[in-house]
Amino acid sequence: MRYDLPIVGQSTGGTAVLFFWLVVLLVIVAVGAALVLWLRKWYASSDAHVQGGFTLAEIRKLHQEGRMTGEEYEKARMLILGQARRDLQAPIDPDSPNQPTTGDVKLDE
Repeated sequence: MRYDLPIVGQSTGGTAVLFFWLVVLLVIVAVGAALVLWLRKWYASSDAHVQGGFTLAEIRKLHQEGRMTGEEYEKARMLILGQARRDLQAPIDPDSPNQPTTGDVKLDE
């Protein structure tokens, strides 16, 4: 048995099929890349620090009004200060609207 390989430039019926599958492969790669970029953006935005919750001034007022015990106040204060410290140590992404700056955080001791 002898198999003749097509010479480069020689037209065969398989060229159209090869071109079709090449286009399909390129579309799959493009869709996969777009999906990866979207997932990275979504994952990064879900890790962003959520603004809101209580501030040190608010929990201090609750404690002074007697609506929060001393133990609850200290626990909440340490959580807020710990988050502020982590935010200040995290790399800052200038495109993220939720990134704190050093002017946003006042560490009350």
